[in-house]
Amino acid sequence: MAAREATFVENLANAQIGTTFNQYVDSELRRERLTTYLARRADVHYVLVGEAAGYRGARVSGLPFTSERQISGRGPAEATATIVQRTLAELGLEADVLLWNVVPTHPHRRGDPRSNRPPT
Repeated sequence: MAAREATFVENLANAQIGTTFNQYVDSELRRERLTTYLARRADVHYVLVGEAAGYRGARVSGLPFTSERQISGRGPAEATATIVQRTLAELGLEADVLLWNVVPTHPHRRGDPRSNRPPT
């Protein structure tokens, strides 16, 4: 793993972004996945930016626009992740795009972590 990416991910894991849920705080697996993902995409030509981590996507998998089902074959699927990944594959761009979210942690309705709401 690249040191630069690992430092970034550790800083992200220690960040408090408003009242969002930081899925990296207590998950070494999510931190490892994101570090590896960022290192592998250090030289891409494109960045596709979304709004925020989804409750069935990055909140579970740790990777923007990626569901746990896409990684491991188990767990929840996420509609946006499925559409974005399929479209990038059809265009032959999946290895040349870094996917990211303006808010990398998960905004949710108070008391309902299995929800999405626009970040504030």
